[in-house]
Amino acid sequence: MMKRTLTLLMAVILLTLAASPALAAPKGRVDLKTKRTAAVLEGSNSWVTLSWAAKNMEASNFRVEATTSRRGVTVSYPDNTGAYTSLMVDDTLSSSEIDFTALKLSVPYGTKSFKLTVTATWTANGDEQSKKHTVKVPVAKFKGDEDVVQSSDDAGTVSLSDGFAWLSVEWTGVAPSVQDVRMTVTNADGATVAYPDAKDGSAGTYTSLVYDDVLTAGESDDANVRVDASGMEPGTYTLQLKLSYTKAGSSETVEGKASFTVKE
Repeated sequence: MMKRTLTLLMAVILLTLAASPALAAPKGRVDLKTKRTAAVLEGSNSWVTLSWAAKNMEASNFRVEATTSRRGVTVSYPDNTGAYTSLMVDDTLSSSEIDFTALKLSVPYGTKSFKLTVTATWTANGDEQSKKHTVKVPVAKFKGDEDVVQSSDDAGTVSLSDGFAWLSVEWTGVAPSVQDVRMTVTNADGATVAYPDAKDGSAGTYTSLVYDDVLTAGESDDANVRVDASGMEPGTYTLQLKLSYTKAGSSETVEGKASFTVKE
């Protein structure tokens, strides 16, 4: 009797297991861990990173694009990807792996915090998948007292045997960015000053920087002028300088001075 009862009980268990649905495999997903980026400074070009994680899946050919409706803000990507950004290590996000994507944001002066619409696209099990996310970007205001500082005070030497020389004054950016940088000499202590010719071939009325007419925070560049010391006595003289530039659409100036030496 006992044997028959056990046989019937086992049969019931087997029938119950056969009738039960199979447990579904855990659904894979890709998660954006970054909901808020590090703060960027107004007037700057700043890189921000977004953190991604995959769960129960492998996401290959991973790429990210971002847009914003905030006026004046532009988004760009690393040179090696061009029209999008991919992961730091490679273009595959493995299960339980965390990796990062980088975006470059150009943020004009006066911009307040804004949102990015971030679209991630990847391939999983032969199918292309995508998902959109929203990320907040805080913007910090530039509060510096100076935008540009003069970082050299010795412009160089003019030899009387040559008569003239190109002298150089270095300037360094403090603000995130200033444009249309121009330097003029307001007093040359008896020397004659000339500037690089204008693009149309006429005599220039100012000198710009060697690399371009923009200075960013921490960047240094030189402004050169031609100084003719013919007829002057050997000694040390002073150039009185005026640097003009634009920041956030407004024109600004800063005064400076640099010494130069006249020798035989």
